[in-house]
Amino acid sequence: MKTKSPNGTTKKKVANTTLKQATKKVVLSKLCENVGEDKKFLVANGEILSNIWDLIHLLDHIDDYTFYHHVNDEKNDFYNWIKEMYGDGEFEKVILPIRNSKELEIAILKYIINMLSKDKQFSL
Repeated sequence: MKTKSPNGTTKKKVANTTLKQATKKVVLSKLCENVGEDKKFLVANGEILSNIWDLIHLLDHIDDYTFYHHVNDEKNDFYNWIKEMYGDGEFEKVILPIRNSKELEIAILKYIINMLSKDKQFSL
Protein backbone atom coordinates (compact mmCIF):
# COMPACT_ATOMS: atom_id res chain seq x y z
CA MET A 1 0.00 0.00 0.00
CA LYS A 2 1.36 3.38 -0.99
CA THR A 3 1.43 6.05 1.66
CA LYS A 4 0.59 9.57 0.75
CA SER A 5 2.25 12.69 2.02
CA PRO A 6 0.12 15.57 3.36
CA ASN A 7 0.04 17.20 -0.10
CA GLY A 8 -1.32 14.00 -1.71
CA THR A 9 1.80 12.74 -3.52
CA THR A 10 3.16 9.27 -2.96
CA LYS A 11 6.52 8.81 -1.26
CA LYS A 12 7.80 6.92 -4.31
CA LYS A 13 6.87 9.81 -6.60
CA VAL A 14 8.57 12.30 -4.30
CA ALA A 15 11.69 10.11 -4.13
CA ASN A 16 11.83 9.84 -7.95
CA THR A 17 11.46 13.61 -8.32
CA THR A 18 14.16 14.21 -5.72
CA LEU A 19 16.50 11.77 -7.49
CA LYS A 20 15.91 13.48 -10.86
CA GLN A 21 16.59 16.90 -9.32
CA ALA A 22 19.79 15.64 -7.70
CA THR A 23 20.94 14.10 -10.99
CA LYS A 24 20.33 17.37 -12.83
CA LYS A 25 22.30 19.31 -10.20
CA VAL A 26 25.22 16.92 -10.66
CA VAL A 27 25.07 17.37 -14.45
CA LEU A 28 24.87 21.16 -14.06
CA SER A 29 27.90 21.22 -11.78
CA LYS A 30 29.82 18.93 -14.14
CA LEU A 31 29.07 21.29 -17.04
CA CYS A 32 31.08 23.97 -15.28
CA GLU A 33 34.18 21.81 -14.83
CA ASN A 34 36.93 20.64 -17.15
CA VAL A 35 37.16 16.91 -17.71
CA GLY A 36 40.31 15.04 -16.71
CA GLU A 37 43.30 15.00 -19.05
CA ASP A 38 42.48 11.45 -20.12
CA LYS A 39 38.87 12.41 -21.02
CA LYS A 40 39.59 15.43 -23.22
CA PHE A 41 38.28 15.23 -26.78
CA LEU A 42 40.78 15.61 -29.62
CA VAL A 43 38.95 17.05 -32.62
CA ALA A 44 40.08 16.10 -36.14
CA ASN A 45 41.09 19.75 -36.78
CA GLY A 46 43.51 19.65 -33.82
CA GLU A 47 41.37 21.46 -31.25
CA ILE A 48 41.01 19.93 -27.81
CA LEU A 49 37.73 20.02 -25.89
CA SER A 50 37.96 20.18 -22.11
CA ASN A 51 34.31 20.87 -21.32
CA ILE A 52 30.88 21.33 -22.84
CA TRP A 53 31.53 25.05 -23.39
CA ASP A 54 34.52 24.18 -25.60
CA LEU A 55 32.21 21.96 -27.66
CA ILE A 56 29.61 24.72 -27.99
CA HIS A 57 32.32 27.14 -29.15
CA LEU A 58 33.65 24.55 -31.63
CA LEU A 59 30.20 23.92 -33.07
CA ASP A 60 29.87 27.64 -33.71
CA HIS A 61 32.76 27.61 -36.19
CA ILE A 62 33.46 23.98 -37.17
CA ASP A 63 33.76 23.23 -40.89
CA ASP A 64 31.55 20.56 -42.45
CA TYR A 65 34.43 18.17 -43.17
CA THR A 66 35.54 18.10 -39.53
CA PHE A 67 31.99 17.84 -38.22
CA TYR A 68 31.13 14.92 -40.52
CA HIS A 69 34.38 13.22 -39.58
CA HIS A 70 32.96 12.97 -36.05
CA VAL A 71 29.21 12.72 -36.79
CA ASN A 72 28.01 10.49 -39.61
CA ASP A 73 25.90 7.39 -40.27
CA GLU A 74 28.49 5.11 -38.64
CA LYS A 75 29.36 7.10 -35.53
CA ASN A 76 28.63 10.12 -33.40
CA ASP A 77 31.75 11.00 -31.43
CA PHE A 78 30.23 14.11 -29.85
CA TYR A 79 27.26 12.10 -28.60
CA ASN A 80 29.56 9.45 -27.14
CA TRP A 81 31.72 12.06 -25.39
CA ILE A 82 28.72 13.93 -23.98
CA LYS A 83 27.13 10.67 -22.81
CA GLU A 84 30.33 9.62 -21.05
CA MET A 85 31.08 13.01 -19.51
CA TYR A 86 27.67 14.54 -18.83
CA GLY A 87 24.99 11.97 -19.57
CA ASP A 88 21.89 11.94 -17.42
CA GLY A 89 19.74 9.72 -19.62
CA GLU A 90 17.90 12.70 -21.13
CA PHE A 91 20.71 14.87 -22.46
CA GLU A 92 22.05 12.30 -24.88
CA LYS A 93 18.56 11.39 -26.18
CA VAL A 94 18.17 14.99 -27.32
CA ILE A 95 21.40 15.08 -29.32
CA LEU A 96 21.69 11.55 -30.73
CA PRO A 97 19.64 12.07 -33.91
CA ILE A 98 21.19 15.44 -34.80
CA ARG A 99 23.48 15.48 -37.86
CA ASN A 100 24.13 19.21 -38.26
CA SER A 101 26.60 21.34 -36.29
CA LYS A 102 24.31 24.35 -35.82
CA GLU A 103 21.37 22.19 -34.77
CA LEU A 104 23.60 20.35 -32.31
CA GLU A 105 24.88 23.63 -30.86
CA ILE A 106 21.32 24.94 -30.43
CA ALA A 107 20.10 21.66 -28.90
CA ILE A 108 22.89 21.65 -26.31
CA LEU A 109 22.29 25.29 -25.40
CA LYS A 110 18.51 24.76 -25.15
CA TYR A 111 19.02 21.75 -22.92
CA ILE A 112 21.32 23.70 -20.59
CA ILE A 113 18.96 26.68 -20.47
CA ASN A 114 16.01 24.39 -19.78
CA MET A 115 17.88 22.74 -16.91
CA LEU A 116 18.88 26.10 -15.47
CA SER A 117 15.37 27.50 -15.71
CA LYS A 118 13.97 24.49 -13.81
CA ASP A 119 16.59 24.71 -11.06
CA LYS A 120 15.46 27.14 -8.37
CA GLN A 121 19.07 27.82 -7.43
CA PHE A 122 19.64 29.28 -10.92
CA SER A 123 16.26 30.94 -11.45
CA LEU A 124 16.31 33.88 -13.81
